[in-house]
Amino acid sequence: MTPAEAAPPIVSPRARQVVYALYALGSVILGAVQVGYSAGQYEQPVWLTIATAVWVFLGGSQGLLALLNTAPPLPGEGGE
Repeated sequence: MTPAEAAPPIVSPRARQVVYALYALGSVILGAVQVGYSAGQYEQPVWLTIATAVWVFLGGSQGLLALLNTAPPLPGEGGE
């Protein structure tokens, strides 16, 4: 029995796929808006500063979700 079979995933693979895709899409949109303000030499609005800070903070949960759903390496796979 592999470690992945021993413990069921915390979040289903499909749900993780949706979460990661939404986070990636949101990141591209926020980044594009920020670049647009910068390219137009406009001052970045406060809402964009706050949204970017919160979005980056939420990114930590993405890493934790990935970490909790990654099986540790088996002995002999170079993970010792």
